[in-house]
Amino acid sequence: MLYGKIIKNLRNERNITQSQLAEGLQTRVSVARFESGETRVTLEALFHYLNRLNIRPEDFFLIVNQENKNEKEDIYQYFLKEVANSSSSDFIRNLKKKYEQDGDIFYLLLFVEAINIQNRIYDKKTNLDAEIVVVKKYLDKVETWGYFELSMFTNCLNLFSTSYIKNQYVIIMNAYDKYYGYPKYQHCKISFLVNYLILLFERGQYSFIPEILLQLHDASSDISYVSGRIFWHFFTGTYKKIIDHIEFDSSSIIFWVKSLGYDDLSVQLSDFSKMIDLKTVF
Repeated sequence: MLYGKIIKNLRNERNITQSQLAEGLQTRVSVARFESGETRVTLEALFHYLNRLNIRPEDFFLIVNQENKNEKEDIYQYFLKEVANSSSSDFIRNLKKKYEQDGDIFYLLLFVEAINIQNRIYDKKTNLDAEIVVVKKYLDKVETWGYFELSMFTNCLNLFSTSYIKNQYVIIMNAYDKYYGYPKYQHCKISFLVNYLILLFERGQYSFIPEILLQLHDASSDISYVSGRIFWHFFTGTYKKIIDHIEFDSSSIIFWVKSLGYDDLSVQLSDFSKMIDLKTVF
């Protein structure tokens, strides 16, 4: 089996014997049979091996995923690279067809996310009401959201009503608490909070903004998540400008961010600032 092969490679790289790996839980023969693919092991045993090898479970499963890519993984990787391109229309249509053929929600969720991205980039008006009904039914049934559900919901936040998002808020934050300490999920959490704040500003619903700002501040306390702290500072200044009429110079921050080489972030902040200016004018 693949797991056994990977464990063997990791063990050899670290000059650990089969006996040392098995110590305290199994025999050397058990490890040997697992590495050769003759037998499987329990999760308890696998985690014991990983602990002895000083390998975090998420790192191990990342290796597994890299060596065992399947059709879904290939589709998702293509989605990440090509979904923003106007030439990806055939790929997007095939996602919907795949869902209709297989009934696998994976393809519908990707389809909805892809159309939503295309709508925003190319100012399209493709209606997704019917698909959103199906997505809501799926999300409402899932008690434990994984990365796929969390990232999809984050990227399609604008398709849901404010009341629905607020109802899901506790579930989402609890899910992120379970994955505390995992950078992948922390980045996703920050993206969710940023998108939620943009949506609240966009819809003129300011009462919940202080709570989300507090969450964003806490989530971006580590220097690794500096972009989240930049958004927090920018949104805080904007909120005070709207609510308390305190002057806020957004252009200087945008210029500073661009000078650091964060071009995409500076564009996001600039677009947000223009949206706020239009709202306050009218």
